[in-house]
Amino acid sequence: MTRPIRDLGFGMAFVPELLMRQMLLEGLFELAGDEEEQTELFERLDDLLQGSQELWAKDVKAQVLKMTERDSRRALHVGISYPGDDAVYPYWSLVLENGSEDQAQATAGDILGVEYEQRGTPSATDPTASRVIRHTHLGTGWTSIVQLGTWAVSSEQSIIVSAIAKHLVLRHKGRLFAAGVHDISFTEGGFQPGERWPRIGYVPILRCTMTGTLRQTRRTGPVPTRTTVTSVKGSS
Repeated sequence: MTRPIRDLGFGMAFVPELLMRQMLLEGLFELAGDEEEQTELFERLDDLLQGSQELWAKDVKAQVLKMTERDSRRALHVGISYPGDDAVYPYWSLVLENGSEDQAQATAGDILGVEYEQRGTPSATDPTASRVIRHTHLGTGWTSIVQLGTWAVSSEQSIIVSAIAKHLVLRHKGRLFAAGVHDISFTEGGFQPGERWPRIGYVPILRCTMTGTLRQTRRTGPVPTRTTVTSVKGSS
């Protein structure tokens, strides 16, 4: 018997933020290399005469390219925290707002399943050459609300970078399913950061509610698999 397949889920509640960070960074580079995707995202529907629609779209596309250049002062950074005093903007912050057990997934003992694994090669002459291990898979439904904040100095750039964040999360949220996040929904909001960040007037927030499974495995063994009966001939 081979080792049991690991159940979908994650072993640490910190995982959703790290997965979203990877999703945002990879999605940003994909966006920067796809002009048609940029055109669809930044399309303006206002048609005022002598407007700046075409020039604006051209400038925004140039900003996207700058955001992917690590040595550029306009590169976009993603952190699992609010920006520090030495932060470079624009900046995406991923912060856990709260988390809780999902009662809808609760089961008695939180047991997902039980499987057995044989370790070693059975031998007719050596009963200790192999053993069987029981794998009891435990899973607790867990819902995490992660805040995706957009930090930028100018209000126009804040709107643009926030729109990019929403575009990427909606486009690539399917990547989270492979890690056991089976339900995800979004709401918008924002806040004024206060005196600690005097250069930032307003921070748009995308709240991502993700429901998955906190997974772990209990291993016990060796598990008895055979019974040996020994008979002793008594004296007459």
